[in-house]
Amino acid sequence: MITKPYPFTKFMKKTVERLTTGLMIALVIWGVGLRLYRFGAIPTDLNRDETALAYNAWSIAQFGIDEWGRRYPLMFESFGDYKLPGYIYTLALSFGLTGDNDAAVRWPSLLAGIGLIGLSYGWGRKLTQKPPVGWLAAALVAVSPWAIFYSRTAFEAHLALFWLVLTLYLTLDQVKPGRLLAMTVTYFLAILSYNSPLLLLPVVVLFVASLPHKSWREKGIISLPLVLVALVTTWGFWPLINQKQNITIFTDPTIWSQINQNYSQAENAWQRLGATKYTAWTGLMLKHWSQSLGYKFLVVRGGAHPWHSIPGYGHMFWTTWFWFWLGAGLIYLKKIPDWRAGCSLIILAMGALLPALITVDAPHATRSLLFLWGLLMIGAISLPKLKGWALIPLVTLTLESLLFGYHYFKIFPQEAVKTYPSGIATLATKLTSPEKPVAITNASRLSHDLMSEQIYIWFLWYDRIAPEIYLQQQRLVGRDAAGMIRVQQFGRYSVYNDPNQVPDDNQVIERTADNIYHWKI
Repeated sequence: MITKPYPFTKFMKKTVERLTTGLMIALVIWGVGLRLYRFGAIPTDLNRDETALAYNAWSIAQFGIDEWGRRYPLMFESFGDYKLPGYIYTLALSFGLTGDNDAAVRWPSLLAGIGLIGLSYGWGRKLTQKPPVGWLAAALVAVSPWAIFYSRTAFEAHLALFWLVLTLYLTLDQVKPGRLLAMTVTYFLAILSYNSPLLLLPVVVLFVASLPHKSWREKGIISLPLVLVALVTTWGFWPLINQKQNITIFTDPTIWSQINQNYSQAENAWQRLGATKYTAWTGLMLKHWSQSLGYKFLVVRGGAHPWHSIPGYGHMFWTTWFWFWLGAGLIYLKKIPDWRAGCSLIILAMGALLPALITVDAPHATRSLLFLWGLLMIGAISLPKLKGWALIPLVTLTLESLLFGYHYFKIFPQEAVKTYPSGIATLATKLTSPEKPVAITNASRLSHDLMSEQIYIWFLWYDRIAPEIYLQQQRLVGRDAAGMIRVQQFGRYSVYNDPNQVPDDNQVIERTADNIYHWKI
């Protein structure tokens, strides 16, 4: 005999469903608010890469040349790290609308972050045909620490992530000429913005090949324009690609030295087989893969780079980390109707680690943004299985996001001055004696090399020194071990690591131990 549910049971079920949906929508709104509140004021200062993007974009907008005097280049040499043109030209165009101030430098990344929330909703809904999954996907992205942090800072990788996720979203649609053209354009824009999307071409093609409900003919038609775009851009940007090989495990001199030492110490053929460069590289990639999936990197403290997360936080919350493993487990056990789509997401997320796996400073958040986003999508796909129980982790997620908001806006600004130079904007625009030369020195930490930090770029930006003047009065002192330029003189400014070398007739700007710049009295 079939029994009907009691009216109260149906009422409670409906109430829980409404509360769950309402809380997910509230988290989306809260996440957008976390991106907009005091935008441009926190972080309080631009970091080195943000400032380089700002100055080159301003120079392009004002004079049509970059800081090296090259007219509308497709590759920006910058410090010697060779930046792609996507963010810089986007910024140059937007300066006319937003003005050329610090907050404006971060606007493209902010818009990319808000757009990524909307794309995540579309992804979840289209992949599973279930709107609640879309809302959970959007909510997880909206409040994740990495997504908030990168939305409030000018990162080329973050703009590239938006274009790449949009490209992948378009691959889910029916094969039509308009969609193929849009997908080709967005993938090209992703490649122009950062290096990872080009390297991830095999992963993108594998993702397309794994999509359910598409014929092999459709998959081939989708993949072909992506491959062609990648081949063309590889040819066009080969000097930049070749330069980026210096940061991989395949070329790092320290790793090569260890490989040679291990091989020379091998006593027999089996030991030599285990000490080859191929086994060493494989071991390093497995180590990086394990570290990237570990809770220490994802939840507890993030990576080693101070510009990729706030102190005391990883890149996701414990709740979202739990949600990812739950989703991955349900997909593996085929316990959800959309497990085939989930397999495609796992292929995408794990493959997206490729750029971080082969570089020396892994785990690395900026090179793993698609991976971090993919983990959230894997977690969102588990929602139908949780049913009414989803309300519990949503409540804990809300509490975690509230605590993160307090930490970001109340504690982080006090800690940021340790890694973000402070005070330069005021100093550069209010010189005490404009006719006198200015010396920049480092009184409290003589061993710290201001030239290797490229301190010149902040003064170029805040003093708005025209590139022609900068180049006429520039004095370089070579490059450091990583190939980054070291500028000692630019315009009226000179850099001295030793304050005893400063000429007597110079105005002096000192950096304190707290990374704050001020006039020496």
